[in-house]
Amino acid sequence: VTRKTLSTAGSYDLFVKKVGPKSRLAFEREYIKTLSTPSCLFGTGFLFTKFFQQYDIIVVYTKSGIKSRMNSVQRMSNAMTSGVVTVVQRTGVHELYIPPDYPCQFDLSWKSLYTVLELLARDLELRKECLKRAENIIISNKLTVPDIVEKYEIALNSFPHQNA
Repeated sequence: VTRKTLSTAGSYDLFVKKVGPKSRLAFEREYIKTLSTPSCLFGTGFLFTKFFQQYDIIVVYTKSGIKSRMNSVQRMSNAMTSGVVTVVQRTGVHELYIPPDYPCQFDLSWKSLYTVLELLARDLELRKECLKRAENIIISNKLTVPDIVEKYEIALNSFPHQNA
C-alpha cells in the first residue's frame, strides 16, 4: 500500500520500516539474485508478478503533469495481470482504458479512494468482480504480453529492410 501526499514526489511506502526474512527488502534481494543468475529462465515480468502478489490491493495513480496523458498504462496493466485487486485512478490516460462502471476506480479526491478501499475490505464479492473486470480490461484492450509483442513485431517489420 502506498500513499501519495502533496509534500512528497511519488509515493511513500507504509511498510518501509518492516524488516526480517519476510520483508519487502528481503523479497527484492531474493528475486534480484534469482534473476541475475545466468541460468535463470525468468524475466522482469516474473519479478513484477511476484512483487505485486505480496499485496492484497494495488493502488495505481495516474502520473501528474504532462505524463498524465501518457506513460502509466504499463504500470496499470502490470498490476492487473498479476492477479491482485487493482484500484485505478480514472484520470488522464487511464480514462481511455478504464470504463466508467469499473468498480475499483477512484477520481482525484482522497475520499473516493478511501471509499473504494473500505468497500473492498468488507466485500469479498466486490474483490472478485474487480479481478474479473480487470482481466476483461486487459484482454479487450489487447494489453496482454502476446498482444504487445505482436504490436512491436508489426512496428519493427514496418521499417524498410536494408541489406548490408
